Amino acid sequence: MKVGYPKWGKPFLSCHLISNCGKGASEMVCGLTAEELFILNVLYQHRCINSNRSKNLGEIAKAFQAKFNQNPEDVARGLASKGYVALIRKKDIKYYISNMAKACNALNCHGYNATSGRILPGRVRKL
Repeated sequence: MKVGYPKWGKPFLSCHLISNCGKGASEMVCGLTAEELFILNVLYQHRCINSNRSKNLGEIAKAFQAKFNQNPEDVARGLASKGYVALIRKKDIKYYISNMAKACNALNCHGYNATSGRILPGRVRKL
């Protein structure tokens, strides 16, 4: 990671792509691939942040396989082994983000829009 200092003096982090020893796959500095970041972003966008708000990755499997030529279940299992997501074994395996701070840091570092604060529910009542 590269630390930069903008005009106002607070450091910011920026990550760069490094090649994966000529294998053709690009890996980010934090250890996540573009496929893993895509899955993490999908879970974040659908607010899958606890066990009763989990997501079946079969819903995005067709689009994911068209874009990355990989099975999203295999990529999500890799994220589970790294500690970013957890899985629930039901009829179909469902996933949710288990470490929110780590996930938000990885997403923000790579240009995705993720807040580091509290995530509000979908409905907000106006006063």
